[in-house]
Amino acid sequence: MDKQTEGIRKRRTDAEEYEEEQEELAKANRKAIADRTLLASEYGSMAEKAMALGATKEQVMAAMGSGAMGIKTFYEKLLAAANQKGMQTLGAADVEAIIEMPEVFEVNPAYVDMKVGEMAKIMYGAKTDPTLAPEAESVQTSDSILASMFGVDAMSKAKQRLGDTTFMGNMSIEDVNELAAQSEYNSLFPNLGVNFFDRQFYGPEAAGEFVKDLTNIEVDAIDSKAQERINKVVAVFNARITKGSPSYDEEFAERMKAEGYTSVDAAEDAKEDEIGNAARAVIDTTVGLYGQTGLFDHEPSVNLMKRLMGEEYVVNQMRELGLMPDEDEEEDNTTAISNAEADA
Repeated sequence: MDKQTEGIRKRRTDAEEYEEEQEELAKANRKAIADRTLLASEYGSMAEKAMALGATKEQVMAAMGSGAMGIKTFYEKLLAAANQKGMQTLGAADVEAIIEMPEVFEVNPAYVDMKVGEMAKIMYGAKTDPTLAPEAESVQTSDSILASMFGVDAMSKAKQRLGDTTFMGNMSIEDVNELAAQSEYNSLFPNLGVNFFDRQFYGPEAAGEFVKDLTNIEVDAIDSKAQERINKVVAVFNARITKGSPSYDEEFAERMKAEGYTSVDAAEDAKEDEIGNAARAVIDTTVGLYGQTGLFDHEPSVNLMKRLMGEEYVVNQMRELGLMPDEDEEEDNTTAISNAEADA
């Protein structure tokens, strides 16, 4: 009987010591959880701001789940884009230029209505995941009563008290220690394959530089060498329309006369070609940098490109970037509309 009593005492003592150890551990873990809560709050705030800048909740959730620094990276890129464009909210196309979403993004329905701030707390180890089913509570039976009498359930009762005792906010001692034992970041949506891109967006500053550069080119492009080339073009033109000239082209001369095209026009066209050639490098670079991020949405810049390079150049650039349909697609669409109207 003494051995049995000693066994009961030991089990209860072990349980008490375990409970005390867990309480002390929770005190030691308090700062770690507080730090995580602060970090989760910061990233949760970034998630809210990202949505205010134009990102969808799904995009924000994907960014948060892409890695510990995912939402920070995403938000900073969105903010930089908004600043570059001089806008408070980005369009859907702007956001899609920054983040590449996975083809399939399935979300636990329990997370769909959850606030991103709460989601951040779960991911950054500051809160237990409420979607995880809690263990079923044991029902007291005659066997459990005997177990209590003999101290067999002393440890389980100690653990139950640790789980029931509120220690930090709404968290129990057990919650705090379990959270502290977890890594500082756990994605709710691992292996998504989300990609972020560095994009330069066309806004007031970029537009100002572009217009300034092209205006300077218009002024400076016609130097002495360029003027010589223009004079040669005019000389060739005059030779082709002047009777008695070795280069006289009667058909060409008649056509130019019918169109009212003179040497003045030839000189003007040659001048425009010189300016266009000088401007091409700047325009090509700008199209490459901003073509899909707002350049062709800025009407003054588009009009300037058309004036310097011709409308065909602008249309071709937009088609190459997928900003307008190809000629074949336009013809197909026109045919389809015509057929539909005829059927109606």
